[in-house]
Amino acid sequence: VFPFAGEEIASKVFLPAYFSQTMHMSLGVLATIFLVFRVWDTLNDPLVGWWSDHWRFGHRRFVPMLLGMPLALAGLLPVLICPQVFSPAGLLCALVVMALGWTLVNVPHGAWALELAPDPVLRTRVFAGRQMVGLLALPLFALGPGLLEHFYGANSRRDALVLAVIIAITLPASLAWLWASGFPTARATGSARTKTGLATLREAFAERDSLILLGLFACLGVHQEVKDGLILFWVRTSLQLADWSWSTLLVQSLVGLVSVPFWVRLQARHGTLPALLTSLIASAIATAGFIIVPAHSVAALLGFIAVQGLFAGSAFTLTRTLLGDLLDRLAARQGASLAGTLYSGYHLAYNFAVALTLPAVLVALGALGFDPRSGHSAATATLDPVAWMMGCAGSLPLLVAAFAVFRRFSERSEVIVQM
Repeated sequence: VFPFAGEEIASKVFLPAYFSQTMHMSLGVLATIFLVFRVWDTLNDPLVGWWSDHWRFGHRRFVPMLLGMPLALAGLLPVLICPQVFSPAGLLCALVVMALGWTLVNVPHGAWALELAPDPVLRTRVFAGRQMVGLLALPLFALGPGLLEHFYGANSRRDALVLAVIIAITLPASLAWLWASGFPTARATGSARTKTGLATLREAFAERDSLILLGLFACLGVHQEVKDGLILFWVRTSLQLADWSWSTLLVQSLVGLVSVPFWVRLQARHGTLPALLTSLIASAIATAGFIIVPAHSVAALLGFIAVQGLFAGSAFTLTRTLLGDLLDRLAARQGASLAGTLYSGYHLAYNFAVALTLPAVLVALGALGFDPRSGHSAATATLDPVAWMMGCAGSLPLLVAAFAVFRRFSERSEVIVQM
């Protein structure tokens, strides 16, 4: 999970600002690159999930991860180290290679996590463990650039080099450690496989709860992409605090690391839906606060980011617990578990939302007069387009998701009362 965190920071948080402010790309070119890159990243998920389910040589989860490593590094490292030698089309090709590599690493790993735990409480702990390790990894990637920006000022090319070095070390090292330490064993899933991956997805999507779950993944994708894609623009241009960009990630990860056990206990005591509803509502309220943080105030920035950290990844962890429950129901009916197909299939909704969100947001910001190449926002401080986009477009999908979860929870409660 350590290198996953680095790839997330690089591709979702760092590259949009890096390409626009350092490579001087227009928002239109940037939107096109990320639209194609994200759509491809979305479409290859179910293919990799199906392939990892049907792999027969060696460990069916670990071997695809191992094969993805050289592609992941070959695509990402040149983009970070020497992007100036690429044309926009060349950068897009490198990102396409990177996307396939990281999908080969990430999807089998997520499917593996689905298979390990036998009940919702333990499954929440598994995914919470992944979330905690990811949050623990963020300081590793943010501390170096954070210290450097305070001592020597903001420098995106230097930050890119630091990210590249850490990812190049941690991805091979983590896979080597996993190989040397032995593999956790997935639960037995019954008789031989009786349905194809496509049949599994059709059966899964036929249920009403499944459609709600698809909607939850999509809402979380919109929310997370708005925050990830615009956070550096917000800190550097809206708040004019360029030397505090990496410190925000550091503070959020440390607070998030402390808060994860709270969400695990809340789920164990009250159930997944109540815990998820609490997380969605609280996070929506906190996200709306992007609008009111004043410029030039370091204390306000760090305090607000600490509040954001209280909900870091909680909704996604709990939603994956619901996905694991669906996997159990399907496995009980068909006598086999295609966790890779199911995991990647549901992440299609998340990834399509991610693929469409950032390009649409960048185009909208351009229409509102925002140009990151100028180094500041073109709007007045009271109507900053980046802050309003993050506050409104970031909180609205959470409110929609909260409404869907509330309705489903109310319906289940009525059924229990009637029984």
